[in-house]
Amino acid sequence: MKTCKTTTARALTRLSEITTGLAALLATGAALAADAPAAHAPGAAVSATSPLNMVLGLLFLLALVALSWWFVKRTGGAQWGTSRAIRALASLPVGTRERVVLIEAGGKQLLIGVAPGRVALLHAFDEPVITDTGGGEDFASKIRQAMQHGLQR
Repeated sequence: MKTCKTTTARALTRLSEITTGLAALLATGAALAADAPAAHAPGAAVSATSPLNMVLGLLFLLALVALSWWFVKRTGGAQWGTSRAIRALASLPVGTRERVVLIEAGGKQLLIGVAPGRVALLHAFDEPVITDTGGGEDFASKIRQAMQHGLQR
């Protein structure tokens, strides 16, 4: 947990340094644009606002990359060619990095525990726990009910 906090603190510090540097670069570009002579030769390729446009374009691209990275991370990455033979029906976090996942494989539903570097089978259900992946009861109560039913046998 400490490692995660220190890594986040370092990343925020670095982001602050980058932001400060970009702000200084933007201010320098604006100052250069203000000091540039107003008259240019016709057909000149460089305008007074080109440093400012360059910095703004760079900021736009950096924001676009950051937004794309966030979106890919949030959606779990691209899952091209996903197989229908194995489906994740539901997932429940049980810790900071641990999850309980209900999957369907080969017509059976399996409850697995997923942790960093480890996947373990917790229970193999004889009858389907979830028949429809949309709506209805929440996953936690269904798992609790199924586990209690299994323990009573």
